[in-house]
Amino acid sequence: MAKSNTTALPLMPLRDMVPQPGTTLPMFVGRERSKNAVKAAAAAKSAIVLVSQKSIAVENPTPEDLYGVGILGELNQGMEHPDGTIRIVVTSKARVRLRNIQARQHPEPVEGSLDFLTAEVEEIKPEPASGDVAKAAKAAAKSFATYCKVREDDMLAEQRKLLGRLNEIQNQIQALRAASDS
Repeated sequence: MAKSNTTALPLMPLRDMVPQPGTTLPMFVGRERSKNAVKAAAAAKSAIVLVSQKSIAVENPTPEDLYGVGILGELNQGMEHPDGTIRIVVTSKARVRLRNIQARQHPEPVEGSLDFLTAEVEEIKPEPASGDVAKAAKAAAKSFATYCKVREDDMLAEQRKLLGRLNEIQNQIQALRAASDS
């Protein structure tokens, strides 16, 4: 793992979303804390930390309401709409482990009002694939082919049973018609 970033970065909790590294995501930001985090990241020309909430029902998440791993994002665009929401485009760069999540207060704190969340981050470096990847891929493909063959045999047996039952029903219908004609 890389050295941790000693600077606390703005953090934006996400509801119903789990971004992955290397993706570019358009988002609409409506919560005040999140808008403040976006504005702080844009003003400082810094990255922003995106982290999923454990429950989408929580309106103002605390550090305990967030997962411990998030994504380091780069703000590409930001546009404020007349209704107060901000539309942003974020490119997710790397997975990070979150440390020291804190609520940053207004310079002149007002009772109960918090500006936005910040976190120190430590990048999670992906581990290189082992040399047995090709072997594992072949084994997985072989297992899947075996599974498909078993399922195919099961489905053919079920089809034969259904066709046999259908023939029985057709014979019964013909017998009932012959009995009613006489």
